[in-house]
Amino acid sequence: MRCLGVFVLCAVFFEALVCVRSLAGDREPFVAGFDRFYSKSSADSFTTGQLLLTELSCTACHEAGNGLKPLAGPDLRAAGSRLQASWIRNYLNSTSEVKPGGSMPHVLHQVPEHERAEAIEAIAQFISTNEVVEPKIVASGANPVMYEFWLKGEFDRGRELYHSIGCIACHAIDKDYQPHKTNLSDLERKIANLDLEPDELKAMGLVLPKPVRPVPVSQISDKYTLRSLSMFLLSPHLVRPSGRMPNFKLQPHEAADIAAYLFGNSTDAGPSTTRSSEPVAANPKREELVTRGKKYFEALRCSNCHSRPDVPARMAKPLVALDVSGPLRGCLVDEPKGPIYKLSEDQKVALKNCIFDLQDGITAPVASGLTMTMLQLNCFACHERGGLGGIGPTQMSYFENTQRIDVGDEGRLPPPLDHVGRKLDKAWIQKVLDGKGDVRPHLKARMPTFSQHAQSLAAAFVAADQKHSTDAKPQNKFPEASQSELEAGRELFDSGCVQCHAFRGESLPGTIGIDLTDVHSRLNPEWFRAFLLDPAQLKKNTRMPTFFPNGKSSSPQILRGDVEKQIASIWNYLKAKEQPLPSKLELSQSQNFELKPLDKPILLRTFMEEKSAGTHAIAVGLPEQLHFAFDAKGLRLGEVWKGRFLNAQSTWFDRFAPPAIPLGNSRIQFPIDPFMEQQSDGSFKAVPANESRFHGYRLDDKGIPTFRYAIGDFDIEDRIEAMADVGLIRRIAVKPINTVSVSSNRSIWLMLVNHAIELDSRGVCTTQSNLRIEIVRAERQLKKQGESSDLIIAISPSDAERQREMELRYRW
Repeated sequence: MRCLGVFVLCAVFFEALVCVRSLAGDREPFVAGFDRFYSKSSADSFTTGQLLLTELSCTACHEAGNGLKPLAGPDLRAAGSRLQASWIRNYLNSTSEVKPGGSMPHVLHQVPEHERAEAIEAIAQFISTNEVVEPKIVASGANPVMYEFWLKGEFDRGRELYHSIGCIACHAIDKDYQPHKTNLSDLERKIANLDLEPDELKAMGLVLPKPVRPVPVSQISDKYTLRSLSMFLLSPHLVRPSGRMPNFKLQPHEAADIAAYLFGNSTDAGPSTTRSSEPVAANPKREELVTRGKKYFEALRCSNCHSRPDVPARMAKPLVALDVSGPLRGCLVDEPKGPIYKLSEDQKVALKNCIFDLQDGITAPVASGLTMTMLQLNCFACHERGGLGGIGPTQMSYFENTQRIDVGDEGRLPPPLDHVGRKLDKAWIQKVLDGKGDVRPHLKARMPTFSQHAQSLAAAFVAADQKHSTDAKPQNKFPEASQSELEAGRELFDSGCVQCHAFRGESLPGTIGIDLTDVHSRLNPEWFRAFLLDPAQLKKNTRMPTFFPNGKSSSPQILRGDVEKQIASIWNYLKAKEQPLPSKLELSQSQNFELKPLDKPILLRTFMEEKSAGTHAIAVGLPEQLHFAFDAKGLRLGEVWKGRFLNAQSTWFDRFAPPAIPLGNSRIQFPIDPFMEQQSDGSFKAVPANESRFHGYRLDDKGIPTFRYAIGDFDIEDRIEAMADVGLIRRIAVKPINTVSVSSNRSIWLMLVNHAIELDSRGVCTTQSNLRIEIVRAERQLKKQGESSDLIIAISPSDAERQREMELRYRW
């Protein structure tokens, strides 16, 4: 293990040097692919030179004529509604100081110094025109959205999400955050097991890759508001149409959590709740100033990168007309007349050489074009292809599967993309890139969407990998199978595949492999055959064993050991819908641990989804087939449902299992942070988490629990049971903690739902999820939010009350 320690120490030391270098004033524009893969001796330096031409937006002004589309800058319309006005002015005045390593050049130096301040103000006013475009937030019973959700984010939840779903593949890791479990990569294990000196390992090609530098970002709290950052995280493409920042398919509360973490993690920021939710107001707009700003915007060629229909682009000389044969000129010098990029020497050399090659008519092959796109979109930050990329060594420990089981790199890391155009159907590749093809729910990292590039990337993968097979007769289609062959396929699947893979949503305990249902709609038959014959040849370091060693079957008794027929029988069995499950899965089904409350309630402490009752769930099953889950951490009713209750197998026997999901139907979920304190100005603010305490529960003679907890200055008893007329009745009793004082100046409210439609005079509220809540005893009101409202009730007793008792009835 001594060698592994040496390599890890070197990696940490290198990362420390990188951080010191960055803090010391590293100002060259950062392009992830160039920074990670470029070297002067690289055989593919032409591609990395092209990468700089696009990512630094050289081709936005200098036409390349060969499809080198420039990086489209952010949409600046209504920027003043999204960004802090002070940040806009500071950034325009000194881009590299405000965002070290950013690709935006300094353009305002072209304006005489005596008029620069006025020019900055004019441009700031001009880009603040137009109405802001934000994602449409739609609430439902399964996915309720809290009123002003961007103010409800939680720092710890956001930090967990940021470090688990994939953000750190591109962005910086929080040095104060530790992964739940440190898993060595397959390469690190191999190095540790060999126990060789570093020079010996290097001679064998066993060297840990260099640490990956994070993509720089501006100071979050200076640039954004909680609202604008949350909205950006929900739909980055609305602001950045280039797609370099992908969509991670966040729910509104998840975006709010990450925004709260990023604000709280800013070097000069306190807790997120102390930050303004609105932009700093810009100076009142004056039409003549906006008009002047538009003229500056056009004159400085801002519209070449930040396209606006009302401002035409102004092109410079095309690349083929530039003279780069002599001393460096134009943007390549340190103090140009035009935009200042502050390029590094390596970047200048790469750009100059690439322009030479383009002028000589050199073009890249199809495969290089695909590599170029993957470099532009930073796909290599997560995926490996052709020996390039993959998760960096510093980031690797933060990637886990949902069950935190160590099953090697392929069980927790994004998959390699070698042969993917041969492996996957083109329509399926496009579906994955559109965000509709998730088949790895066991990975915590999420595959983000690249909808703008889905069609072209899918075609590029297929074109690059189409000449693939060394087989004289590639198998593009399997013959139809007889019933006996389908039964043989079922037997073969049961003898091996079922140990690691799910099928039709069923799996053995602890299984985390891909569900092979509908595999025929995803995989190409030729690749399926080649992979079964020799998995290691097509997927490096896979733990998938071969069942056909040396081309011979391990089950000679099935179909007389005919390898081709056996592979075809497995394919056709997976494709057939009417065939029974493999026998091992049928047996597992028959030995399930479904809990059925027949005579009295059943209580189960378990893990549920965050949007349900979370990791501290207490699920309660009632004989009336009405069930609910209480969140003992958030102190809230998390979810209600009807019909079947829960399966306890994962809770009792498999601590690595995914969250328990209700077996019934008509599921309705409730707000995640329901308790609010009314401020003196009438607004509402979430009660801080440190003022919430769970005191357990007690059971009555019927087995019904009464949950006991404290919110702020009040003790609360919360009891839920079934009503005779098919519904749940909830009784909440509140009294001050300090019995000496029977009143409190605090006004605490409970949000029952955040998608209410109407509250009638009888106290009956209807919601978008077809839930009806009858408020029998409680002070209530609707807080308007868009087309729906929050239904809230007063928790704290009034001055005239020693305690307060409320009664609510839920029907759905």
